[in-house]
Amino acid sequence: MSSTVNVRDIEALVDSFVRKGIAYAVALYPFLYSFEEERWVNTIRSLEPAFGRDIAERIYRELTEAFKDINLWTKLIIEGEEAYLRDYLREYILRDDVARVIVNEIEKRISLMSEEDKNVLSVACAIIDMYKAKRYFELGIDYPSPYTRGISVSSTDYEYFSPLISSILGIDIGDARTLFYRYLLGFELNTSTRRHYNYRLEIYPFAIPYIQCLAPEVHKYTKMLDKSSVKAVLEDVYQKGELYKLALIEHSLSYSRGERSDLISQFTDMSRERLCSIVVEGVINKCFINPFTYDYVKEAVKELYDKALNNLIAMFRAVFEKLGYSASCVAEYCTFTKSGAKPIHMYFYPWIKTVYSYIFAEAPGAIKAVVMQGIPVEQFNNSEVVQSTSSRGYLWLFLDKDKNRIVVVSNTYRHEDHYELLKILRNYFALEVLGPVPKELESLLTPTKPTVMETPKAVPKPSQVVKRFGARDPLEDVVSSVLEALGFTVKVDYKIVSGAGTEVEVDVWAEKVVGDMRFVVYASCKNWDRPVEVGVVREEFGRILQLPFIPHVRVIVAPSFTESAKKEAYADGFIVIETGEEATEENLEKIYQRVYDKLNKLFIGVAPKWMQELAEKARAIAEEIKKLSEELEKAAGMSS
Repeated sequence: MSSTVNVRDIEALVDSFVRKGIAYAVALYPFLYSFEEERWVNTIRSLEPAFGRDIAERIYRELTEAFKDINLWTKLIIEGEEAYLRDYLREYILRDDVARVIVNEIEKRISLMSEEDKNVLSVACAIIDMYKAKRYFELGIDYPSPYTRGISVSSTDYEYFSPLISSILGIDIGDARTLFYRYLLGFELNTSTRRHYNYRLEIYPFAIPYIQCLAPEVHKYTKMLDKSSVKAVLEDVYQKGELYKLALIEHSLSYSRGERSDLISQFTDMSRERLCSIVVEGVINKCFINPFTYDYVKEAVKELYDKALNNLIAMFRAVFEKLGYSASCVAEYCTFTKSGAKPIHMYFYPWIKTVYSYIFAEAPGAIKAVVMQGIPVEQFNNSEVVQSTSSRGYLWLFLDKDKNRIVVVSNTYRHEDHYELLKILRNYFALEVLGPVPKELESLLTPTKPTVMETPKAVPKPSQVVKRFGARDPLEDVVSSVLEALGFTVKVDYKIVSGAGTEVEVDVWAEKVVGDMRFVVYASCKNWDRPVEVGVVREEFGRILQLPFIPHVRVIVAPSFTESAKKEAYADGFIVIETGEEATEENLEKIYQRVYDKLNKLFIGVAPKWMQELAEKARAIAEEIKKLSEELEKAAGMSS
């Protein structure tokens, strides 16, 4: 292959192909933009829908023959700048005269488009127009494209674009990208690595106006729910008691199609395939949240979850407060205390959702339970989440509020730990058992007439614990408040000069003097509406390596992470904290508690054993002082 080239000769070669006709002009794009390994398949797939297989293969052979002795990786000096011949030719074929040839053909083809194809293409264009320059989970829509300055639609290891369109239309449409090749004459730019295969549709910059024209047509073919309609639909699902549907919808708001839905599968005994056959019109189909109502669905699910959670907690508060217990609740977690009785620690969930055993408080000596609405299949008793929390002393209870019954998971019941709790609850709920009935529970299953409960009082809002540090984002204020509460001096949006002399900005930087050592925490806050991906973790690790010294603890806090991002973060030594939702003015206390629980456990866990024992003694002494104070108050009352 020649190491030197005459650029003018190659320009003339390209021009000669353009003059041969529209099919040749279109073929130049996938041919020149593709790497050698994918050049054949990308060129054929791009041309075949528009011009037929025979023409596609013939043109590819002619291009291959014409360029066989030309090294596209030859370096050129163009206007004083060094560039590869391949990159120069890519720019060369984007010029106006070639664009005009293709645009004229696009207009002809659109005028002849069938109504069926227009239906599919309008939905596809509406998705592109709505999500350009941001991701819809595994689907990336880049505008401008880093390749052509047009629009790039991509996904990895699975072609998500077509199934997403199918989920909206409710029909199987095959590969929707072929319609872009047929009518807008876009091209395929798939690539492969040793580990992954990347699917990519490229749309020319000069074809973008047609995307913008077709996108509004979506209203002719698809019913769009407004905000109030979405809210009404989800409220109806809740009232019907179809909690597994709400669980799937909430899950699909945070994870890509089918990812980590095993817990819902175990709860319902439905396979992933069967779960993905669930349809809530205008909201979810094929495990895809409708991209046109995504924001409405997210808001409505959060509102419904919070309302259902408050009602669930209020129901149990009414039970315990009637018996003289005091209640303290933050987010899904409540502690019920009463003088002379064991404290009761309970977690409440309005429907099945992914939870992790490490978030559950240890609470030695307390009665501990999880209350979740909905009744699972018996196999759920053996799920990992039930077993791991049970090993930490938690009794699982499932509530059927319509029938005022509680189902006890038998293999999580410990008589010495949980009998007193169930003895209380049997006066207000009918008790049943999921799994073999423990002998000690038989007496509690005898039907009794449940006490009529008063209307539950609303759960009071927790006191404000989040301070303001002038941060750009409320999540930074939350993390800063937690670290300050744990004894650190904090700085937000802190700039540090790197070893190379450049500035590295850190979201939250915290320091604490321990003896003669300065203990440092680096915290990165990603308050995003999408999961943090592996590239973000690698970027954060790279930033840390630029610092003058490595912090003792490095933390990444975000609503959610992809599985690969979490694995990468753990491998790089990060503490990963998932808040479950974006931090807003309405939920700062809830987010604070989640972050506090994780970091507090971390710092207690790494403290010396003697320090942990001392802290435990201090807690015991404080409890004794509290009891003594109460007895003295009673005695004083009697003497008066």
